[in-house]
Amino acid sequence: MAKTKEVDPNKLPNKRWLAPEVLTTKLLTLESDVFAFAFLMYEVLTMKIPHETIEDKNILEYIAKNPYVRPS
Repeated sequence: MAKTKEVDPNKLPNKRWLAPEVLTTKLLTLESDVFAFAFLMYEVLTMKIPHETIEDKNILEYIAKNPYVRPS
């Protein structure tokens, strides 16, 4: 079983939950899955979708310009 999968971020249906590095590497990894799961938990706990003020058509540009700082 492969640990990564190459994708085109523009063709993914759930861009709001996309880890920022997927935009540059075009790879889905275990780490990007954990990131997406964390955003899902955020949505469940707050009852708000990620980046709720950003329109769907602008979400990839927003993620690219506003990367998250991950804890080290």
